[in-house]
Amino acid sequence: MSVYLVQLFALLLLGSGVPVQGGEHNSTIGEISKTHEDTTMFVADLRVKYQEENTSAVFNGELKMLTSLDNDWKVNITILKADSPSSEYKVHKDYPVMGVCDLMGSLYKNFIYDKIKDYSNAPDPKNCPLSPQDFHIKEYTLHASKLEKYLSTGFYIVDAQLLNNDEIKLGYQMEIVIA
Repeated sequence: MSVYLVQLFALLLLGSGVPVQGGEHNSTIGEISKTHEDTTMFVADLRVKYQEENTSAVFNGELKMLTSLDNDWKVNITILKADSPSSEYKVHKDYPVMGVCDLMGSLYKNFIYDKIKDYSNAPDPKNCPLSPQDFHIKEYTLHASKLEKYLSTGFYIVDAQLLNNDEIKLGYQMEIVIA
């Protein structure tokens, strides 16, 4: 699920807005980091190789899911924005917390699955709850330029968390610059 969390918040950006600009820009994908991991439930290893001065990122990773996931598990995604790297980040978009199965049947199904299924053993959106299993993604490329038409110029931090009983069990954060 960790690899899919990263994909989810990147692709939610793509599917969540009205086009605001066009043309060629110098947008970049910044650091992508794990913020939480409960190793009694997940063992996640996401490797990101940045290309072309961070204008794209290639994802490779594995996730050992040691527990079942259903709608009792929640996904929380928040996007923060700042006008400059030294200014304060403020909430840009706070998505409603969704159960894993609800999310898989909607956002995951509509925006993610078809993009990553050829690069991974991503679970089919109809297969929920998810039983313990191992997932992988190989050589999936995300281009920052794909985000430009949906986001205004600025500095973004996207925070995604997988929660159980209101406790963060797995989390990732991603920085994006739209220039």
